[in-house]
Amino acid sequence: MKNYGKKYWFVKSSKIYYFFIRFIVKNCFYFIWKFLINLKASILYYMWFSKINKFFKLENDFLIVKNDENQKKLSDIILKNLNKLNLNLYKEKMLDGSYISSNQSNTGKKYYTIDLFDKLEFETQQKILDYATSDGVISSASKHLGVFPIISRIKLNYNIKNNHENRGAMLWHRDGFGFKSFDIFLSISDVSKSNGPLYISNIDNKLGVFYRVLGEGENSSPGNVGKLNEKSVNNFKLNSKSISNEGSSGTATFLDSYTTYHRGGNCEKYDRIMLRISYQACDSLDLPAAKNSQFLKYQSINTNNIKSKFLNHLFFYRSSFVEKHNIKKRLVKFYRVLQFYQEV
Repeated sequence: MKNYGKKYWFVKSSKIYYFFIRFIVKNCFYFIWKFLINLKASILYYMWFSKINKFFKLENDFLIVKNDENQKKLSDIILKNLNKLNLNLYKEKMLDGSYISSNQSNTGKKYYTIDLFDKLEFETQQKILDYATSDGVISSASKHLGVFPIISRIKLNYNIKNNHENRGAMLWHRDGFGFKSFDIFLSISDVSKSNGPLYISNIDNKLGVFYRVLGEGENSSPGNVGKLNEKSVNNFKLNSKSISNEGSSGTATFLDSYTTYHRGGNCEKYDRIMLRISYQACDSLDLPAAKNSQFLKYQSINTNNIKSKFLNHLFFYRSSFVEKHNIKKRLVKFYRVLQFYQEV
């Protein structure tokens, strides 16, 4: 990843530049993003909230929700299904290096996390989908994004005890794939310091994607590109200004992973299981191309049997204009070029 604008850091860290980005660039771009790039999603947004108004509101682009009945119920269902699986088999394959991937931080002998969503029973997958498409969750994602969302991924991450160095997602980073994101991290297992909680930066951010912490993008080691160096000064500062999602099964963290620095903790003593559901808009690089009008890996969900205009957008919408003109990559480069250099 190029460190765009590094030689102009002295200008880009000035108060004048900060106010220029905050009050002119960000506001003007948000209007373009909402009413031109995501016009259809904006129309659906206002139609949706004409009927439904219950939602979770993120503060500083994240929120941790505990003791929610729906979250706890879903976690219990997933746990019961996992008890039928031989998790030790997957763990043994991770430890002996049987799994190979292109991600240098999670491959071979360093493999530490696997997605088990496909291994769940159909009924359990359906319960997850019911939660992901519930009025409260859709409304929360919509309210944060400012447009009606699209589901980009659903993953059930099984992280095992890891004796290797912190790497990849264990380092401070943002998922720099777009303008706004709404991610749900639902703890299926209890989470404590011993099995690697999710850490979230609590530094005040009024600029969204138009800011960066000094040092972001300087790590060039395989699998760690775009992450903060663990020995850097700003890494230690982020550690001191962060909170975690430690708590019992059913604790949910709502997070904008594009604007908020975060890192996954290392499972030092025990394993961890976390459900992740991500919502974005049509300009996100994270959004996979539609496959035969089928939603993700759900063969039973396709454009032929979804009649609701809201669900149709949530599952299938892609912008031909955005795809044809390579808008996604152009916008990500635009954000990086203009970013304000943030002091932690």
